[in-house]
Amino acid sequence: MRMSFTRLVPTTAVIGALLASLKYGVDAFTSTSDHLSQRQSIHNTAHALFASSDAASSDSAPPLNVCIVGAGPCGLLLSHLLLQEPNVKVSLMDGRADPRSLASQAMDARAYALGLGIRGRTAIRSVDETLWQAVKNSGFESERFKLHAGPFVIPLRSEKDSIDGQQPGKVVEPSVLLFQSALCGSLLEELEQRHGNTGRLNAMFDCEVKDCDLKTMQVSVDSK
Repeated sequence: MRMSFTRLVPTTAVIGALLASLKYGVDAFTSTSDHLSQRQSIHNTAHALFASSDAASSDSAPPLNVCIVGAGPCGLLLSHLLLQEPNVKVSLMDGRADPRSLASQAMDARAYALGLGIRGRTAIRSVDETLWQAVKNSGFESERFKLHAGPFVIPLRSEKDSIDGQQPGKVVEPSVLLFQSALCGSLLEELEQRHGNTGRLNAMFDCEVKDCDLKTMQVSVDSK
């Protein structure tokens, strides 16, 4: 099956731009006079990577049809950001099963846990606080981390690190520990609840991309 899209952008360019926006803050993609929040900066970065002048200038313009290959945390979060624009349609593809399925949640060799700290929280909150709370509820908070390397035990974070040294009296949020499948499941569940009935989201799992033609903007896929 071949599908046509308006824009195909390498994932590395998207991730790099979003991470730079997180790392360097507002001024990485906006002038200092704009006084935009970090959430706005990240949102504008995602929009600038994909939006055409026509789609950005008019609600009546033809929708921008974007293909995202890989429904991991980055692909799902990018889908959230792009679908905040009314003229954007997203087709999200992944060769693996739906992360909410029993097969994805099984403890196999590909299962691994993640710790979401300040950068993870900031990236997810770039959509809104509700999305972060949904992700947070799928894991559990932890204030202490230790790295075990043979006979050595290296403390990576202790309870003392929960106090912000730059802002006395302010408590730093604990990290959230969860499995990658739980993170993706939460992001996908919120994505479908918000945009599933709009006709602008098409999430396809067990779907492998066989070919991508950047000249014709077509993708060949094989559904299992």
